[in-house]
Amino acid sequence: MTTTTTLLSELYSTYKLLEILASTKTTTSTTVNAAAWSPTQWTGLSRDETQLIEIKTGLYDSNNSNYYFFDAVFSEDHTTSVKMTEHPVQTGANIVDHAYKMPAFLSLEIGMSDAMQSLVPNEWSGAYTKSVSAYRKLLELQDNRLPLTIHTRLNKYYNMVIEQITVHDDYRTQNGLRCTINFKQLLVALVATTTSSASQITDTTNSGTVNVSSS
Repeated sequence: MTTTTTLLSELYSTYKLLEILASTKTTTSTTVNAAAWSPTQWTGLSRDETQLIEIKTGLYDSNNSNYYFFDAVFSEDHTTSVKMTEHPVQTGANIVDHAYKMPAFLSLEIGMSDAMQSLVPNEWSGAYTKSVSAYRKLLELQDNRLPLTIHTRLNKYYNMVIEQITVHDDYRTQNGLRCTINFKQLLVALVATTTSSASQITDTTNSGTVNVSSS
């Protein structure tokens, strides 16, 4: 039974490869097929941000003013923590005199399907399938170290950078993408500056009074 299943999987993979090669002879990029499936919840939705984030977890790239929405988010892991400084004393437990917030971590397990339309038309494009386009776009965002704003059901995160992308690909994901994306927050410090009205350049330097004594 195992041998038969493996053979069928290999035949199917070969068939899909030939299909892809045949399609790339006429075009190097693809747009979403108008006949692809679209959830009924999307009917009548405008492209207004407030409506889109109500039904989807989204990434916002402020540098290019682009939103990216996944077909599915299977799970979200939110991690926030506070670090407390500890100092040992001669007797008793360590004392704590300060605490500061650590960067937030967010892990998303997402899915993309080539048989499903994108929430935003042609949002994932550039490669021969939508799933491949999505993976390459994630790599691009990671390579550019772009800070992203992430909308989730529980919270909204700012200055998040893609720290790690993990993908397992096999015959079952030939027409889709399933991967885990780990984000880490960049904590940005604001440095106060002051402007002085006094001149920073002088023509002469006052050397003070020099006393010379003879013995």
